[in-house]
Amino acid sequence: MTEATVVDYGAGNLKSVEIALGRLGCRAIRAATPGDIGRARRIILPGVGSFSAGMTALVSSGMDDALREAAERGTPILGICLGMQMLMERGAEGGCSKGLGLLAGGVVPLIPGRGLAMPHMGWNSVSITRRVGILDGVRDGACFYFAHSYVVEPSDPGVVCAVTEHGWIFPSVVSSGVVSGVQFHPEKSRFDGAALLGGFLAKGRER
Repeated sequence: MTEATVVDYGAGNLKSVEIALGRLGCRAIRAATPGDIGRARRIILPGVGSFSAGMTALVSSGMDDALREAAERGTPILGICLGMQMLMERGAEGGCSKGLGLLAGGVVPLIPGRGLAMPHMGWNSVSITRRVGILDGVRDGACFYFAHSYVVEPSDPGVVCAVTEHGWIFPSVVSSGVVSGVQFHPEKSRFDGAALLGGFLAKGRER
């Protein structure tokens, strides 16, 4: 059976992710220690809440360094929502904080257009700009569930694979090497979310 390690640092929708993986025939393994991360074949970093609180939890557990080491070993990593943001070098939510640094750049507030609600919550479409493995089964213009008020701002525009518009256009999927991130919640996004998670699981099998 395919396995995926889901990082448990007290700030993620673990159960929803585990259910979504189970529907794909994948066994979810919770990781709460650096050793758990070290044994993983593929890693999902979920998250809700603030950047600073999420990074504080990862650092206090020692799993921040374990995630960096996993990326260096070539272990596929998928960040979801806050998990995607923590892949970056720095974030401003809850005070300026250092991120995992697996992708160059930072996290900035999403500034909505006139008449648009904040946080950005609900269904929105993604426009694919660069087709990568995790997007193999995802159609251009597919809708996903979002819940956030900050967005990533990569230093290298080449890592952006899909964008979404909510007042202004922001990266909704990024990928570089074994590291990928999605701003939306695939575990809450029905068939399109399942297709994206399936693409990530297939990426793990390429090792």
